[in-house]
Order: sequence, then structure tokens, then C-alpha cells
Amino acid sequence: MPTPISSAEVENLLRLSVHTARAGNHQQARAVFRALSRQVPLHPHVWLCLARYAENKQEERQALEHFLKLRPDHPMARQRLQRLAGTTSPPSPAITTQAPPAAYSPPTPPTPHTPDFYNVAPPQRGRGLFLATAGVLLLVVLLIMVGVSIGVFPPGNFFANAPEHSAESRAERVGAGNAAATATLTPPPTPTPPPRPTPTVLPVGYPLESANWTVTLFQTSYTRVLTAGVGTFEPEGKLLLILAAVGNNEAEPRHIPPELLRVTDAQGRSYTPAPDISSAYLRLHGRGSYGNLAYEEEIPPGGHLYNIPLFFDVPPDATDLLLTIVEAPTSGWHIAE
Repeated sequence: MPTPISSAEVENLLRLSVHTARAGNHQQARAVFRALSRQVPLHPHVWLCLARYAENKQEERQALEHFLKLRPDHPMARQRLQRLAGTTSPPSPAITTQAPPAAYSPPTPPTPHTPDFYNVAPPQRGRGLFLATAGVLLLVVLLIMVGVSIGVFPPGNFFANAPEHSAESRAERVGAGNAAATATLTPPPTPTPPPRPTPTVLPVGYPLESANWTVTLFQTSYTRVLTAGVGTFEPEGKLLLILAAVGNNEAEPRHIPPELLRVTDAQGRSYTPAPDISSAYLRLHGRGSYGNLAYEEEIPPGGHLYNIPLFFDVPPDATDLLLTIVEAPTSGWHIAE
């Protein structure tokens, strides 16, 4: 069954969202108004706020129509709707038939360009460098010849008088080289993730939207750290239980994507829900106060919010835990530890 929400909670969310819109974040405010319009469609203030911050005139007109069904004696809303009726087209039917897409024609591949290397002059800078290098080498050869002629350099092999190395010294050099090679091949330590930026802790009941999913947390008491496993599952670290409210805004039932919900910690690490534990938990405790649907089940369409028990296996040293969605990794609800 859908999670109920009180009128006081609705008014509080509307005030927060209007403040968000006035701060310039209209997209986030609209997401809240749209979620509330599906959750509490008989609340007139929800439709009025959605009309005020609508994305376009079509959405504004539809919101005003809903509002006037609940408050037909509101003259300013009716005047605004009449003005919109003179500038916009009539509402679209509930079911529309899309035109078939045009036939696909692949783009013409570009003609490969073959450079004409025979007509490309060599760069002047490279030619100058070549001439300078040749001149330096010629000068060095001349100096050596002069030095040999006047006795500065001894003729013959320059390395004839170099000290000889014994077999022991050569073995030492080989051993040192092997040691250096071994040290070079030692794998570097695993880098630690950077610390998480300062998170934005959302108030309970504040919804977030992503990929036509609505997610929120209605109570801070809906989070808990379990001291034991669930059924046959035993965690490697500590096991978090989060009773999150999730709504499917599409027209068909869907499973929650595994990457939609995450828990992040202060060390910059993130964790996805552990599979199969949600169903086992509801089998042990029953549906109702412990949750409406399991994480593995399909979520019905229509945007209604259902309590879903989620389980996260996090390390014992994970601190400052935050429940987030994939599109807002630094905004979420604080998890009581």
C-alpha cells in the first residue's frame, strides 16, 4: 500500500521547495511538486505551486485545471487559465500515437585524406638543428685530432688503462641490478579514494528524482545497524537496514535499477544494496510495518511510494553514512549509526 503523508508534511515540503525555486533551482523544485501531485492529488496547494514553476505553458495549464477542480472559486487562477487558453493549443489526449520514425540513411563516410608528402617541404627548424649537430661533431673530431698530435690525448684505445673488474665485483653488480629490477617490479599500493565533499543533508520526506524514480526517507528511525545477519546471510562488515520510500513514475511495472540507490561514507567509498536479503527479511517478519515490497520485486506504476527494506554491507570503519541516488551523490539523508 502507498505510504501515507500528512498535510503538515506536504505543507513543509512545499515551503522548502518554493525556497529552493526562489534560490534558482527550479528543476529540483519541480521534481518535488510533480512527486507530490502523484502522492496527494487532492491537495490544491501542490497544483498551484506546480503551475507557478511549471516547465512550460502546457504543464502550467494542466496544473491550473487540476487546481480549479478543487478550488473553482479562485478568480486569479481562472483568469490565468483563460489567458493560457488563448495562447496555447488544447490539451493533448491521454493516449497519443507517435508518427513512425523516418527511414534511417547512414551518413556518407568522409573521403580519407592522403597527405602529399612529396610536396611538403622539410621544416626549417629541423634542418637547422641537423646542421648545428653536424658542425659540433666535426669540431669535436678536429679537437681530438689536434690533442693526439700534441700529446694531450694518448693514441690508441682510450679505455686501455681503465681498471679491470674482478668476477666478484661483476657478480656484485649483477646482484645489485637484479635487486633493483625486483624493487622496480613491486606493485604500488592501492590508492585510497579521495574524501567525500561536504554533503548536503536533506530533511526527511524531501524527495529526489532520477530516471523517473522518486526516492525519499520519511523517518530517521527507518534506518538501523543490525548486530546479526538475516537468514543465511552474514555480512563481512556491519549490515545497514534502510526502509526507503520508492515510487515508479512510469506507466509499466519496473525493477529498481541496482545502481539507483547508494550509501556513501566520509572516506569517499560508495556501496550498492546487497541482493536477495530484502525478500528474506520480509519472509521472516511479514509485510506491513517492516516494508511493503522487497527490493527484488517489481514496483507498480503510477508514482505511489512504497516502503522498501534495503540492506547495505559496509566496512566497520565506514562513518558519516549518507543514503543517496546516483545522480546526486553528495545530497541525501543521513543514516543513523
